[in-house]
Amino acid sequence: MQITGPNPPFTDDFFLGYSTQYSVFIEWYPDPFIIENMPAAAGDTFWCFIELLSTTTALINIANMSQAVTMAFPISSPADMGTPPIDNGYGAWIVENVNLFGEPYLPQFGAVVFTDCGGKTPDAPIDPTTGTAAPLTMLDSNNYPMAQPSIVGPYAFQVAYNSPGTSSMSAGGIDATALTLTSATVQFDNVSSGKDSTVNYWISLSPGLADNPVATLTEDPAPGYNQGQAQSVTLAISAPPPTFGDFLQQGGGNLVIALNGNFGGGHQNSDWKTGVTLTLGFGNAQLQIPLTWSEIDLHVDSTNQSASFTFNFTSAPLISAV
Repeated sequence: MQITGPNPPFTDDFFLGYSTQYSVFIEWYPDPFIIENMPAAAGDTFWCFIELLSTTTALINIANMSQAVTMAFPISSPADMGTPPIDNGYGAWIVENVNLFGEPYLPQFGAVVFTDCGGKTPDAPIDPTTGTAAPLTMLDSNNYPMAQPSIVGPYAFQVAYNSPGTSSMSAGGIDATALTLTSATVQFDNVSSGKDSTVNYWISLSPGLADNPVATLTEDPAPGYNQGQAQSVTLAISAPPPTFGDFLQQGGGNLVIALNGNFGGGHQNSDWKTGVTLTLGFGNAQLQIPLTWSEIDLHVDSTNQSASFTFNFTSAPLISAV
């Protein structure tokens, strides 16, 4: 079996804001495991041959043809499951999705090509592209085709990405990058200390690091917040609203909280120690992203003070509200 694929423009790791990593792993009871010393990179071609040594043991041979690295190791049927036979008469070549936003998700990978696909019995070789092969189209929860297999020659087929639109990212046919910002809320937990009623504040939200607000709030005058009593506020979103793709193109976003003290009556300084959670809703809450910062000390004295928080969608897990 030989597997090859192009360098995808986006991967799941990119979508979540992490650096991209590639690895070779095996799904085998009780847990999948990563082959640490087998290199893998986008566009590499792999070869794999599985040799059945007995009804309960097999030898796995893997080679990264692009980087000239090979290895072989045995696997055994798990004894705690009664040592079932490995040979069940079936083989499969699979492109697998992940679950994102509560939907099956695939990046726009183009096509993955499998060549030299086949098996061999003591009697004859087996070409899965003839006769008994059963190609399966990957569907999302709405029965939308996400990836489709097709035969490209003897012992060879490909699995092609089925784009739901022109965007490079989708979740089960939903173009996530096109979802517009529909809600932006900030919650203060006020666990360590509340906010004095003599302190006003402003909030602005911008894609990237530039001061280009797409959602704002002015609390002037602002009420006092009691210690230990959480308080949520809602930002006003500018028109036209930004999209999730706008934030991704800028690598994330920037939240600024600016404080201003009312210094009448001898009040000269104030401290507001609180945790901050920004929750962004896109596409009528099809996608909700909570970003949480632990306790911060927002201090104001004779001049205005501000606190700035950057995010790249890795500060907290993505949560679906579909």
